[in-house]
Amino acid sequence: MSFSELNSVEYYMFHGYDYSLFLTGTDLQRAKAITGATNFISAVNKEEQKQSFIKEAYLLHQSLTLCSSLLDTNQRYEAAFFEAVRTLVVRVTGTGAFDRNVKVQSKHASE
Repeated sequence: MSFSELNSVEYYMFHGYDYSLFLTGTDLQRAKAITGATNFISAVNKEEQKQSFIKEAYLLHQSLTLCSSLLDTNQRYEAAFFEAVRTLVVRVTGTGAFDRNVKVQSKHASE
């Protein structure tokens, strides 16, 4: 998947959550947007969506490392937002083992 496709998946997962202040707001508003998004994706009725988000956000992060020079400022901010939310979700929910499994699988796939 390309960066744009991955970013679209993330955007779809946050349908109904307004994170526009992360792109245009102050540092405090950005922090509140991140915590709000973490609560949004971690809702009890969104367990499957949360796991999917963690996976897709990690793939978005990997994609960003490959093509960061090709992105505009808005795309970088959106990617930073999703990465910050993913990191917070993983730390709060203790699903960090998922990251290690994805990294190991990615390493084996590239060999």
